[in-house]
Amino acid sequence: MKKASIKSEDYQKYYQQLILKKIGIQGQKKIFKAKVLVIDGEQDAIVVPEAQKKLLQDLNSHLKNKPTHWRIPEAGHALGRPE
Repeated sequence: MKKASIKSEDYQKYYQQLILKKIGIQGQKKIFKAKVLVIDGEQDAIVVPEAQKKLLQDLNSHLKNKPTHWRIPEAGHALGRPE
């Protein structure tokens, strides 16, 4: 069986994930290779734009493949409450 390895700079960056038994080096390699689709409703009233931007930046820094980002104008989420 081939021994799993990871670059030293990646090891330092993802140390907290690597030490988790359920992730480890093999799991982190799968995360690197993951392909992600982000669907963004431009009229979203739940997630503020600053948080959306930060989430996309975080995805870009954790994935080898840049996420695909779809923006849907005039769509989004809102919270409602019964009267």
